[in-house]
Amino acid sequence: MTQQKPNREQRRRMRARQGPSIQVGAEVEAIFVKSSACRTIHVDGAFGGLTTSSGLNVHASLYSEYPTSPESIVYEITSIEGAQGSLREKGRKGESLAITREIEADLIMSVETARSLGHWLLGKVEEAEKRQDNSEPSQTGSTGEQE
Repeated sequence: MTQQKPNREQRRRMRARQGPSIQVGAEVEAIFVKSSACRTIHVDGAFGGLTTSSGLNVHASLYSEYPTSPESIVYEITSIEGAQGSLREKGRKGESLAITREIEADLIMSVETARSLGHWLLGKVEEAEKRQDNSEPSQTGSTGEQE
């Protein structure tokens, strides 16, 4: 019985098991695929610390922040015109001056990944600050030169 040649997927799996032959100057392609759970979130802040659950890792909880909503609002009907009417707010139940910090994502990463992410974020901050500086109106008038 003759053996069939492995198909493309089988060859890929064999290479993955063997590991790539890495050489200086070799090129590596990174392919980006969005998971079905991927979503865009607004981040107002983060908190966290270190975890030792499986080695030393950095834990960050990213949150969005907004005023806490009241439990309910009571309205008084002030007029009725056909199928529509006007309302006036009379009061709120359960209203407070508290803010809500809704945790949008928990990140757990190695120290090396946290350092790399920190450097990347700081680089993006510097880039944004340069763009802001370049787009601000001139301080000296019509010459376009900045002091």
